[in-house]
Amino acid sequence: MVRRQGVTVRILKKLFADRTGNFAIMGAIAIVPIFGAAGMAVDFSRAMDLKSRLQSAADAAVLGSIAERSAGVAQAVGMTMDGPVPLSEAEAEAFSKRKADPAL
Repeated sequence: MVRRQGVTVRILKKLFADRTGNFAIMGAIAIVPIFGAAGMAVDFSRAMDLKSRLQSAADAAVLGSIAERSAGVAQAVGMTMDGPVPLSEAEAEAFSKRKADPAL
């Protein structure tokens, strides 16, 4: 019995001292957080894409509602020939100035 215990202790010491195969073990342990980080990056990228598309849709809706009621649209609808719509150009310039400087 004592001899078996001595053999077992030697085998365990040899097992813990053996460094072969450590790369496989460490790789298997490290792959879990690597896949987790990659999954989080994909989720974040999709969330930012969705946010951008929603913001674009909201901007388009606001501009569409403003444009329907603008004096420039009324002037353009009442035109009988091709030509510039100066009132609409002035509105566009005013809008872009307000967007560039929110204090206005």
